[in-house]
Amino acid sequence: MPGNWQDSAVDATITPKDGHTYLTAWCRNENGDVQQSQLDLDEHIGDMQNKFSWLKSGFTRDAIQDSIKFEFREGASQQPVLRARFALDAPEADINTAEHIRNHDGQLEFDLL
Repeated sequence: MPGNWQDSAVDATITPKDGHTYLTAWCRNENGDVQQSQLDLDEHIGDMQNKFSWLKSGFTRDAIQDSIKFEFREGASQQPVLRARFALDAPEADINTAEHIRNHDGQLEFDLL
Protein backbone atom coordinates (compact mmCIF):
# COMPACT_ATOMS: atom_id res chain seq x y z
CA MET A 1 0.00 0.00 0.00
CA PRO A 2 1.45 3.39 -0.97
CA GLY A 3 1.83 6.33 1.33
CA ASN A 4 3.90 7.58 4.20
CA TRP A 5 7.22 6.34 2.79
CA GLN A 6 8.70 9.47 4.34
CA ASP A 7 7.90 8.19 7.86
CA SER A 8 10.46 5.39 7.46
CA ALA A 9 13.07 7.33 5.47
CA VAL A 10 15.60 10.09 6.08
CA ASP A 11 17.61 12.51 3.96
CA ALA A 12 15.21 12.42 1.00
CA THR A 13 16.34 14.46 -2.01
CA ILE A 14 15.84 14.65 -5.75
CA THR A 15 18.71 14.49 -8.20
CA PRO A 16 18.65 15.26 -11.94
CA LYS A 17 20.62 12.83 -14.09
CA ASP A 18 20.57 12.12 -17.83
CA GLY A 19 17.26 13.93 -18.36
CA HIS A 20 15.50 12.17 -15.48
CA THR A 21 14.74 13.11 -11.89
CA TYR A 22 15.56 10.58 -9.17
CA LEU A 23 14.17 10.43 -5.64
CA THR A 24 16.86 9.20 -3.25
CA ALA A 25 16.40 8.45 0.44
CA TRP A 26 17.81 6.34 3.23
CA CYS A 27 14.96 3.90 3.95
CA ARG A 28 14.43 1.67 6.94
CA ASN A 29 14.01 -2.04 6.14
CA GLU A 30 12.08 -4.69 8.09
CA ASN A 31 15.13 -5.36 10.32
CA GLY A 32 15.30 -1.68 11.30
CA ASP A 33 18.46 -1.01 9.30
CA VAL A 34 18.63 1.90 6.86
CA GLN A 35 19.80 1.56 3.29
CA GLN A 36 19.96 3.97 0.39
CA SER A 37 17.23 3.62 -2.20
CA GLN A 38 16.63 5.46 -5.46
CA LEU A 39 13.55 5.69 -7.69
CA ASP A 40 13.38 7.21 -11.19
CA LEU A 41 10.37 9.51 -10.87
CA ASP A 42 10.18 9.97 -14.65
CA GLU A 43 9.14 6.35 -15.07
CA HIS A 44 5.98 7.02 -13.04
CA ILE A 45 5.13 10.73 -13.27
CA GLY A 46 4.42 12.82 -16.35
CA ASP A 47 2.92 16.11 -17.46
CA MET A 48 -0.70 16.40 -18.52
CA GLN A 49 -1.87 19.92 -19.44
CA ASN A 50 0.78 21.62 -17.27
CA LYS A 51 0.02 19.44 -14.24
CA PHE A 52 1.67 16.33 -12.84
CA SER A 53 0.03 13.01 -13.68
CA TRP A 54 0.62 9.50 -12.31
CA LEU A 55 -0.79 8.18 -15.61
CA LYS A 56 2.04 9.61 -17.73
CA SER A 57 5.84 9.50 -17.68
CA GLY A 58 8.77 11.77 -18.49
CA PHE A 59 7.85 14.95 -16.61
CA THR A 60 11.47 16.17 -16.49
CA ARG A 61 11.67 16.75 -20.24
CA ASP A 62 8.49 18.87 -20.14
CA ALA A 63 9.33 20.94 -17.05
CA ILE A 64 10.97 24.33 -17.32
CA GLN A 65 14.66 23.93 -16.62
CA ASP A 66 15.60 24.50 -12.96
CA SER A 67 11.95 24.64 -11.83
CA ILE A 68 11.83 21.12 -10.37
CA LYS A 69 11.87 21.13 -6.56
CA PHE A 70 11.23 18.66 -3.76
CA GLU A 71 10.17 19.66 -0.28
CA PHE A 72 8.18 18.56 2.68
CA ARG A 73 4.94 20.52 2.88
CA GLU A 74 4.73 22.54 6.05
CA GLY A 75 2.32 21.46 8.76
CA ALA A 76 1.74 18.44 10.93
CA SER A 77 1.58 15.93 8.08
CA GLN A 78 4.94 16.87 6.46
CA GLN A 79 3.92 15.45 3.07
CA PRO A 80 6.72 14.96 0.47
CA VAL A 81 5.81 17.21 -2.45
CA LEU A 82 7.38 17.44 -5.91
CA ARG A 83 6.93 20.82 -7.63
CA ALA A 84 7.64 22.12 -11.13
CA ARG A 85 6.49 24.62 -13.70
CA PHE A 86 5.57 23.30 -17.15
CA ALA A 87 4.86 26.62 -18.89
CA LEU A 88 5.87 30.21 -18.15
CA ASP A 89 2.24 31.32 -18.03
CA ALA A 90 1.07 28.34 -15.92
CA PRO A 91 1.08 28.15 -12.14
CA GLU A 92 3.56 25.90 -10.37
CA ALA A 93 2.28 22.32 -10.28
CA ASP A 94 2.73 19.95 -7.38
CA ILE A 95 2.20 16.29 -6.59
CA ASN A 96 2.32 14.45 -3.28
CA THR A 97 4.79 11.60 -3.77
CA ALA A 98 3.29 9.69 -0.83
CA GLU A 99 0.17 9.03 -2.94
CA HIS A 100 1.83 6.26 -4.97
CA ILE A 101 5.32 5.69 -3.59
CA ARG A 102 6.06 3.36 -0.71
CA ASN A 103 8.99 2.00 1.23
CA HIS A 104 8.97 -1.77 0.85
CA ASP A 105 11.63 -3.34 3.06
CA GLY A 106 14.06 -0.48 2.51
CA GLN A 107 13.35 0.12 -1.18
CA LEU A 108 11.36 2.98 -2.67
CA GLU A 109 8.70 1.53 -4.98
CA PHE A 110 5.89 2.87 -7.15
CA ASP A 111 2.42 1.49 -6.42
CA LEU A 112 -0.55 2.74 -8.45
CA LEU A 113 -3.09 0.95 -6.24
